[in-house]
Amino acid sequence: MLKLPLWVLTIMLGGLLVAGCGDGKKEGGGNTGGTGDAGGGGGDAGGAVKTADMANGATLKGVIKFDGTPPENKPIGTDADAVCSAAHPTGLKGEIYMVKDGKVANVIVWVKDCPGKYAAVAPNPTLDQHGCQYVPHVLGVVAGQEFTIKNSDGTTHNIHGMAKKNPEFNFAQTKAGDTKGQKLSSPEIIKVKCDIHGWMGAYVGVFNNPFFAITGEDGSFEIKGLPAGKYKLQAWHEKFGTQDIDVEVKEKDSKVVEFPAFKSE
Repeated sequence: MLKLPLWVLTIMLGGLLVAGCGDGKKEGGGNTGGTGDAGGGGGDAGGAVKTADMANGATLKGVIKFDGTPPENKPIGTDADAVCSAAHPTGLKGEIYMVKDGKVANVIVWVKDCPGKYAAVAPNPTLDQHGCQYVPHVLGVVAGQEFTIKNSDGTTHNIHGMAKKNPEFNFAQTKAGDTKGQKLSSPEIIKVKCDIHGWMGAYVGVFNNPFFAITGEDGSFEIKGLPAGKYKLQAWHEKFGTQDIDVEVKEKDSKVVEFPAFKSE
């Protein structure tokens, strides 16, 4: 029987203990504002798809904050399209700076260094065009997960996904009720715009794993099912940029994490 020196065994064991996302169950088969790399670490790109252990994984919670007075969203002129104007009789403003009581909405928070591929745990989401705006403004999917693009307006919209690592997509939806499924296979954060209504913009984050969340109006987020390990957690906003923190979790942990507050660009 082969006997290994104690120092070799120690290194091997240490590697197992910090493997984190690499220990997930298997089944068949940093940037600044703007679009960015949503990769979850490297490796295992062609390997088996893992399933997040939601019962035994750790939970991370937190609130994304803003320090100071945020910029104001600019008024948007919609007179060129009667349908859009009718949807906003009191006027329309942009959705970039959604800050309330010092809390920031539409921030993507995700685990950056989780290697391998995971299956989605949330239902397939929808990116709707409603009132000549994208709803939601920020959406997240796991790589390969289908999401629906829908037109709820009685006017023509053009959906232009300005992908860099995925194939760029660009198509029209001419009437209310039009839908189309879309899949993206490579992690990145993609800007989506309407070439007809220039004010319409949204972001789709594509990730290798389901360990991400998007902050609500109260700035809060929650990530569940994260395997034990040490990770780099990143918060991304389209204009405020990014904030990174280190976090370590054990099995079934429930931990509150705190990012540095965002400030004006």
